[in-house]
Amino acid sequence: MTNGSWMIAGGLDKNVSKMNTAECTNTDSFEQGKNLPISVYDHCLVRLDDTRLFLAGGVRDENTM
Repeated sequence: MTNGSWMIAGGLDKNVSKMNTAECTNTDSFEQGKNLPISVYDHCLVRLDDTRLFLAGGVRDENTM
């Protein structure tokens, strides 16, 4: 990811199923990013540097936060 870009990752789909997909944008269009290693929602991604993100918190199954 470059400065000024955004990533939308994980979340719930229209069937309320957890997702592991990611999309990136720094313009008016989106492109597919690398999938997350797990399906998760209610999380936060923090950019550590140009190549690494830290995934904090979230729910990945019914018993985990």
